[in-house]
Amino acid sequence: MIISFSIGNFRSFREVQTFNLAATNKKPRYSFQNDSVVPIVGGISGLKVKVAYGANGSGKSNLLMGLATFVTICKKSISEKKILKKVVPFLLDGESQDKPTFFELEFDHEEVVYRYGFEVDQEKFHSEWLFARSGAEENMYFEREGNDVIFNDEVFPEGEKINQSLNPKIDALDKDDLFLSLGVIRKSNVLTSVMAGISKITVVGGVIDEHIRDLAQDALKDPQARKLTLKFLRQIGIKVDSIIHPEHEDDQELLKEAKADIGELGESKIIFAHAYFNKKSKQKEFYGWPVKEMESAGTQRLVLLAPFIISAILKGEVLVIDEFEARLHTTLSRAIIEMFIEPDSNPNHAQLIVATHDTNLLSSNLLRRDQVAFVQRNEEGASEIFSLSDIKYVRNDASHEKDYLSGLYEAVPNIERLIVSE
Repeated sequence: MIISFSIGNFRSFREVQTFNLAATNKKPRYSFQNDSVVPIVGGISGLKVKVAYGANGSGKSNLLMGLATFVTICKKSISEKKILKKVVPFLLDGESQDKPTFFELEFDHEEVVYRYGFEVDQEKFHSEWLFARSGAEENMYFEREGNDVIFNDEVFPEGEKINQSLNPKIDALDKDDLFLSLGVIRKSNVLTSVMAGISKITVVGGVIDEHIRDLAQDALKDPQARKLTLKFLRQIGIKVDSIIHPEHEDDQELLKEAKADIGELGESKIIFAHAYFNKKSKQKEFYGWPVKEMESAGTQRLVLLAPFIISAILKGEVLVIDEFEARLHTTLSRAIIEMFIEPDSNPNHAQLIVATHDTNLLSSNLLRRDQVAFVQRNEEGASEIFSLSDIKYVRNDASHEKDYLSGLYEAVPNIERLIVSE
């Protein structure tokens, strides 16, 4: 579970800003809203759901893109040397482009709270650090400056062993390698645990890219995943009798039965099969068609989101979705939020983080004040983050949607009358 994510000098973020997912001690309007809170360690509690609002161009997508970039760099810094090109600094002050980007993630994994981060540009890592605690006291595990790393032998004896195992001529810590990644390769228990926690984070953009689409389609090869996805889709009102994956051997007969011509599917890997009564043959039959070519954009998005939602719920993972409201009815958006909040539907404490414009979710009988964040740009074009709970005068029974739209919390577009003229 993510406790906080800090980002600085990345795209629209200049100064370091922190997206906080730790619960505050402010009393919610209703006691059942405490279902959103999960006790962690050392008196910290995390939030199962956090929702970010802001005007178009405020930096919401950059925040989530920053988290995705952080996760990708952690997982691929050694295998893909071009991965650092994803690091884009703030470009609107003439100075920040010459400085490194800052990333830090504080998260809970297996009853340990880790605080891991690094400073990086498109060429190299400038610094890297890991702190951890299983109680109230936090300990430094390692700190890196350039290619030099120091360790706390008392809590991290593995560190010096990893360092000594490096061949200076071949495997020395390179400027574009993370010590974290090298530690995982050398099977460090601590760093493998850190990477496992980071790897539980999945970020889905507003436009589902090819990588996410492929992951969803691969997940649906599994019959159990299709069964659960089918149940999920039916619960939200999408009528479909079967989901068929043409690359799964057991589905070949179903494809024939559903009269779906695999030769015309192209790159489509998800087939909806619908039962109907054939008036001519007087029998119940099936007809199938590819989701990508025949279903609405909203249904396509739901089919691709469903495997990630289900996986997060079942495994207690972190799911991050940009433009959450895109092609989703507001009632469905709320139902998904509620599924992550309520204990019986989220027993493994999965976490959902979304950026959205759906102000219906701002209802004070749904989200606590600390579950709502705002992103806005200041006069110099830099993005800033603050939570609704940071605003002192906001009561827990206020009409948050009305107040937000009226500009009381800022983070809304400043629009005058629109006129198009030559």
